[in-house]
Amino acid sequence: MRAVKRKGNRSDGCCQCKRKMPDGKYKVFYGSTFTEAENKYRDTLQSWEETHKKKPRASAVTYKEAAEAYEAYITSPSKPVKRGTVASYRKHLNPTKIFFGDELMEDIDAQRVRDYLDHLSAEGKAKKTALNARSVISCVFSYWCNYMHGTGNPVRTAALPKKMPVTERKEPTREQQELIEAHPEGCGFWAALFEYTGMRIGEANGLRWRDVDFEKGRIYPSQAMPWERNQPYEEELKTEKAYRAIPILARLRPLLEKEAARHNPDDYVMSGTKKPLTSSQYEWRWAMYCRPLGLSVKQEKRTKKKGHPDEYRVYYKWKALVTAHQFRHLYASNLFYAGVPDKVAQKLMGHADITTTRRIYQQLREEEDLKYTALLDKYLEEKEQSSG
Repeated sequence: MRAVKRKGNRSDGCCQCKRKMPDGKYKVFYGSTFTEAENKYRDTLQSWEETHKKKPRASAVTYKEAAEAYEAYITSPSKPVKRGTVASYRKHLNPTKIFFGDELMEDIDAQRVRDYLDHLSAEGKAKKTALNARSVISCVFSYWCNYMHGTGNPVRTAALPKKMPVTERKEPTREQQELIEAHPEGCGFWAALFEYTGMRIGEANGLRWRDVDFEKGRIYPSQAMPWERNQPYEEELKTEKAYRAIPILARLRPLLEKEAARHNPDDYVMSGTKKPLTSSQYEWRWAMYCRPLGLSVKQEKRTKKKGHPDEYRVYYKWKALVTAHQFRHLYASNLFYAGVPDKVAQKLMGHADITTTRRIYQQLREEEDLKYTALLDKYLEEKEQSSG
């Protein structure tokens, strides 16, 4: 009897099986038996999968891992970010690590970022806080993209919640200004220093008398002394434009000369000693200066007793209602109303961007704006008369 050919048998006696590979193409495998051909297919499939094995996805990185890697980067010896900026970034890094935790970076989209911003809004945080938090999250995603094979930054399309409270850094009120200007003694000198030079607090704290050139009528800030955990540390000025020559105004010169006569060139201008002020010294001395002027309030504070977690120690602290540094804003507004050109105002303020001078520091004053209303009324009246 003639033998019947089975499906897959060949004339040479081999068996074959045709299988579809992962790339979509078909391939034929041969063997002395169907089992042998099938085993060859399985071996080839396994080999193909190992050869074409996908690289680990970027999504394998969690937000916490990326945030910790970014924090290590900005605190590395290369110091890509200034020390003071690192401290402000950490205020937002830790809460975001708690919020996002082990969520994969690739799974965090704009809506999830917005969830965190809504969380801040629900806690009553100000718009400025939300802006800073969003900026820090964006930095984490940028680092992930640049150094950890990340795929995108969703923060750029995450909008801020509406109607968040806005905290403005304002100049002193007219009453506060007049009261402090009437008492230039003691720490009142600090207010005059900010009002007539526009220096930043770190610049002023790092200013020495050798940086004041009475002959040329200029002040040359050369270093900053900001604070970290109360202690001052030396740092370069905030921007390249901060290295500037500040003119000694006529109203400031007598006060400067009086103070300079009591100190050596190496003494710090604000502290009056060989050491710059600590943060607590600055706050306490200014609060005590403001106290008899009625510009300080008494606040109750509580701290846990050591070894007694359920018990508190109650103490009181005086807090000033206006800071000496607010007079820097007064300086910026005076530049505007004096008609100083934008570029010059930017230079005197030491800002890298003119929009910072305009948007944040220069403040409109209703009483001074009235004169422009009078000018407009006069113009319209003259126009009407000439046309009639």
